Parts: sequence; structure tokens; C-alpha cells
Amino acid sequence: MICNKPSRFLCVLFVSLIVALLLSCAAPQQGAKPTVVTDEEALREQARADSLRAVREKEIKIAKSTGQEYHKNKQYADAIPHLERVLELDPKNENTYYRLADCYLQLNELDKAQEVYQRAISADPENGHYYQYLGYILDKKGLHQEAIEAYERAVDLMPESVEAHLALANLYLGQQMDGPAIEEFSRVAELDSTRREVLVVLSKLYTKHDEKEALADTYERMLKLDSNDRVTMLELGKTYTELGKNQEAVLLLRKLTEMEQENVNACLYLGTALNNMDKCEEAITVFNRALALEPKNLRAMSDLAYSYSETGNHTKAWNMLKKVAQLDSEYAYRFVVQGEIYENEAEPFIKADGTVKWDGKLKYEKAVGEYKKALKDPEWGQYARHKIEYLTPFLPTEEDRFFHGKKGQ
Repeated sequence: MICNKPSRFLCVLFVSLIVALLLSCAAPQQGAKPTVVTDEEALREQARADSLRAVREKEIKIAKSTGQEYHKNKQYADAIPHLERVLELDPKNENTYYRLADCYLQLNELDKAQEVYQRAISADPENGHYYQYLGYILDKKGLHQEAIEAYERAVDLMPESVEAHLALANLYLGQQMDGPAIEEFSRVAELDSTRREVLVVLSKLYTKHDEKEALADTYERMLKLDSNDRVTMLELGKTYTELGKNQEAVLLLRKLTEMEQENVNACLYLGTALNNMDKCEEAITVFNRALALEPKNLRAMSDLAYSYSETGNHTKAWNMLKKVAQLDSEYAYRFVVQGEIYENEAEPFIKADGTVKWDGKLKYEKAVGEYKKALKDPEWGQYARHKIEYLTPFLPTEEDRFFHGKKGQ
């Protein structure tokens, strides 16, 4: 059958629409992904990643184990390449940095050990331990200021770390930076009150700088660790006496003399504390006890002379001091005691308004003369100088001498 023209046109149009519809259904839509294919690729990618991770972890484990074994057996050179490989694969493996740096340290390769910790810090800049060990290496290299900076950073990051504070304290001490050293040792003692060796260092620093209150506090803390520490009891008793805490000194030193009946120094400090409390009769008994133990103890003889003087036994006092002079004519403490005796003898001549009568001034002049003899002594020189400065305003003037007919004497 032959179609007429309009019918032929409609037929062609109909066929075209059918073809277009079929092509549209067959073609994939834009933006759509084949779901099954994508999941399979992801699984394959994950499997590959897991496999690589397992291989990497296995290599790390083998290298780490081998390096540790070599390190344990002190085969440091053999350990290094294995430990380096661990860090190449795992730059944040903290323990490996320590072992690797130690290998270089044991081989005396300080520069390489330093470089290890610098790498460690780059990997983890907030790890205080890295700075602490870097400080140790820098100190060994003689780079003390750089070491201080590293340790200071360590304690900033680890404020509760006893070891970091202790390392910094010891470095300060070695550089004679006593003030910062005291601060750091004190911090260590706060963090760990059981560290007696730290308290010992503090006591030496406080003694050096004549910080008696802090020294007494340190000795008290030491006694809390060991209440029967006789050396510390003696030093604390002495310090109490120097601070004027005589009652505390007497209680402590009596206990010590009961524990150690032949402790001469305990007797000496106890007697001094009793003298300071105006218990001179008791002091005489204690000093005689010391002399029974050491008959030629110049300190005990001099202190006993002072006690005699304070109780009005001036003859006994000066006779005892003569014995001291016979044993050692240059004994500085004898001059100090004689100065104090003359000084005490001037007290009755002090007027109510604070001025000193002529006889009192002469006593002070004799006292100053005695103190001057002790000026060169390393132990008593400073004390003697202080006494001289204190008494100088009360000494006789030229006007006094003229008035009393003593000019030129």
C-alpha cells in the first residue's frame, strides 16, 4: 500500500519518536555511577591499604625488635640502622627516639644524639621529655646556656616532673646560679618531700648565703624524715641558737645530749642557748660536762668563762680565759668573749637617756680592743666587725679624755 504524503510524514515522525525513546532508555543518565562497580573498587582499595599497613607494621615490628635487641646487648652501631628505619616508618615512635639517642651517646656521638632529639621535638613539640634529654646532651657538650633553655622548656611542659626540675636545679648549681638553684631545689622538695639529698643541698646553699630562717625550716623537714637524725638535730639546735630561738634549741639539744651523752658540740650549743636565756648556772653545769669530755676544749673554756662572768664570778672568768690564752694565745673566740665581758661590764654605766658615763666608755673601749684582735678570723671576723661598728659611737672622745685628764692615753 502506498501512503500518501501526509501519512508518510506521520509514519516517519512516529518511527523517529520510537527510536529516540529507545535510545534515551538505553543511554546511562548523566551523573549516575554504576553502584556495584564503585563498591567493588572501594573494597579493593581498602584491601590494598590494609595489606600495605600490615606490611608496614610488620616491618616496624621487626626493625624495632631487632634494634632493641642490639641495644640491649650493647651492640649500639648495629642497632642504629634498625631504629632509624622504625622512625622513618613511624616518626612519632617515642621510645625509639630514646633508644636511638642512647646508641649515639654510648658511641660518644653527641652531635647525632642531639640531632635525634631535635627530630623528636619536630615530630612532637609538646613532649617535655624530649627537651629534658636534649638539655642533658647540651650540658654534656658544654653548651650550658642552651641546656638551661631546654630544661626550662621541659619544666614548663612538665611542671610536676621531679626529674626535670632536679636536672635544671643541678645545672643551675653547677653554673653557680644559686638563686635559681634554690628555687628549683625547693620545687623538687615540694613535689617529693622524701628526697633527703635535695634538702641537704638546700641546707648547704642556705648556710652559704646565711639564710638562717630557711635553713632552720630545711632542717625541720629533714627531721620529719628521720626524727633521730643526730647530725641534723645538732645543726638545727645550733641554728635555733643563732636565730635567738633559745627555748626550741634547749628542748632539742637536751634530747640530743640524752641520746649522745658524749657529744661535746651538743653541750656547747646547749650551754650557749642557756646563757642566752640567762640560765647561766645551768650553762656552767653543761660547759663543765663538755670539759669533762674534752679538758682542753677552748670553746668550752671560753664559754664557761662567760657564764662565770654573768653570775658574778669574775675571778673564775678571767682565770679561765688565762688558761685559754696559755693553750692558744691567738684563739679568736677568746677575744670575742673578753670583748663581750667588757661590754656587759659597761651596762651599769648607761644613763636613762641612753648616754654612757665615762667608766662605761672605757669598758667599751676595752671591748673594741678585744674585738679588733678577732677581725682577721674567718669565723668570728664579721661578728667582731659588727660589734666594733655598734660600739664606736660610745667610745671616749678627745673631749672626754681632756675633761677627765686622760688626753693622750
